[in-house]
Amino acid sequence: MVRQLESKDSAIYYNIRLEALGLNPEAFGSGAEDWSKATDEQVKNLLEKSNQDDFVLGYFQDSELVGVIGLKREKKHSVGHKGTVWGLAVLPRYRNQGIGKTLLKALIAKASENQELKYLRAVATVSVLNAQHIFTSCGFKVYGLEPRGIKQGQNLYDQLFVMLNLRD
Repeated sequence: MVRQLESKDSAIYYNIRLEALGLNPEAFGSGAEDWSKATDEQVKNLLEKSNQDDFVLGYFQDSELVGVIGLKREKKHSVGHKGTVWGLAVLPRYRNQGIGKTLLKALIAKASENQELKYLRAVATVSVLNAQHIFTSCGFKVYGLEPRGIKQGQNLYDQLFVMLNLRD
């Protein structure tokens, strides 16, 4: 079951995000060390601000949160037609079951309700093949490659930029 996360979900959201950041740091722009410093109040505020423009969805299996994904609409008027997909994560023991794709499809459906959003964009680390596949299987098209776009320790990873038109 997919549903929008609320402030009451702050503890379980904090934990799944921290685990994801620790397991696959190359897949995210922020790190586990930074996230570990977030207070419960900060996480609650993030989820309380959820609306049509900014939200986090969670996938629950047997009442356990096993996957998450977020959307952030740009705030400035000149770029307010863009939405950025961020934070796609599925716990390792639940991967390869279509949960990531289900989350992305639910996010696309919810984002499509917002007539102001013209397209969605995301960044996928090239070495994280599942993420690339999930985005392209949901209709996202690659529009750019940033060589060595993200650094974890001494390792540099290429990043793909992908987008999905919601309307003309």
